[in-house]
Parts: sequence; C-alpha cells; structure tokens
Amino acid sequence: MIGIGLRIKELREAKNLTQNEFCDKIGIKQTNLSHIENKGIKISVGIISKIVSNFDISATWLLTGEGDMLKKDTEQLSVDVMELLREKDRQIAEKDAQIKRLFDLLEKK
Repeated sequence: MIGIGLRIKELREAKNLTQNEFCDKIGIKQTNLSHIENKGIKISVGIISKIVSNFDISATWLLTGEGDMLKKDTEQLSVDVMELLREKDRQIAEKDAQIKRLFDLLEKK
C-alpha cells in the first residue's frame, strides 16, 4: 500500500516541481518534505489542506489513494473528507501517546 508521502511525491513529480518549488507553494521546509516523501513522517491537516487547495487535487486520492489524483470540477472538500482528516489526526495522537508511554516505561527501568 502506497502511503501519503509517496502520493505527495507522485503529485510533485506530475507537476514537474522540485522539492524546493513544491515547498514554496505550500509553505514548508524542504527537509520536512523530504522526510514526508521518503520516511513517511506524519503530516498535519493544515499541510494536507494547503496541498489540496494549491494543486487542485482530490483530497480522497491524497489521503487514501482512491480515485483520480485530479479533482473533478464538481468535487468539493466534503464533510466526510474533513472527518477522515480529523480521524487521521486522532489516530496519530493516539500513536504518539502510546510511544510516549513506552518511553516513560523505559526511562523508569
């Protein structure tokens, strides 16, 4: 299964943009984009929103890989997609909390 980082890389390459050019459009550092594309680090809802709006792509495709990359004229960022974004953020927060608990346990030993 291809992750969001690889879909972002696919989008960037489809638009013939370097990492720096892509970063200029969405307002992040090149090193952050490199980590997103290559290491699969988590990505904020804000960055996802900037990518979707700046490149006029399908949020569903970006988040899940389903459907076409390019947004159809009638497609809008629906309540369902926003809920999916919120759910992804909740999942990331839960994973972060689990990792913190594990580190806390390791520090006690």
